[in-house]
Amino acid sequence: MQTLKALVITLGILILIAFGFMVYGVATKFGKEGEDVPISSAFRETRVVIPAGARILETNLGGGRIMVRVAKPDGGEALIIIDTESGKGASLIHLDQGLSR
Repeated sequence: MQTLKALVITLGILILIAFGFMVYGVATKFGKEGEDVPISSAFRETRVVIPAGARILETNLGGGRIMVRVAKPDGGEALIIIDTESGKGASLIHLDQGLSR
């Protein structure tokens, strides 16, 4: 019976220690919320130029790329493909209507 009491007391102490570690972990996780994050590590600013007079019709995001479909002033459309890692325009694809045969 003496061993059983010692075992229960030991397990109780271990549970209290584990609970203390859990409280410490939660407190440190929520404590970081109010800290200031340098702008350079939070986001990057970039500028992508669309054709003059163009209107943005649609945007899609996927596969590490942003696709922007624009209506050009001459009535045609173009696709601007932007790399999400670098923020730079990867390509500009002009979509022109072909002549019907």
